[in-house]
Amino acid sequence: MRVTRKKALLYLRSSLTGDAGRNQIKKQEAVLRAWCNDRQIEIEHVYSDFDAQTLQNRLGYENMAYYARLHRESLDYVLTTTWDRVARTSFRLQSEIQMFECIGIRLQAILQPLDLSNPDQKAILSFLYPGINEVSLC
Repeated sequence: MRVTRKKALLYLRSSLTGDAGRNQIKKQEAVLRAWCNDRQIEIEHVYSDFDAQTLQNRLGYENMAYYARLHRESLDYVLTTTWDRVARTSFRLQSEIQMFECIGIRLQAILQPLDLSNPDQKAILSFLYPGINEVSLC
């Protein structure tokens, strides 16, 4: 019997410049790869934004989201290390979580694990990012 492995996209972001930024990206990737390996999750692609001091015009993130929409049937996760790699405002984070939920992909920050289908755990996210609410865009 052949077992189908779960598939994920990895997203890395550093707002630091130079060697410090490159080292931060490498550390994030190593943590995510080890996490996936431990759970037998196949990494489809790795996307990153280096020296991304703002969360606007992030080509790596935009390419990752585009790829996820095109290949949503074969993907299970978009993984990052912490929620602030994806967004810094509650509105933006809520939008990104819901966008991925609508296409059937789970967005997860592995160092801040939350089961967003659980209302109690979603409340923790709203504590971390005030303003997260239950509005559904799907």
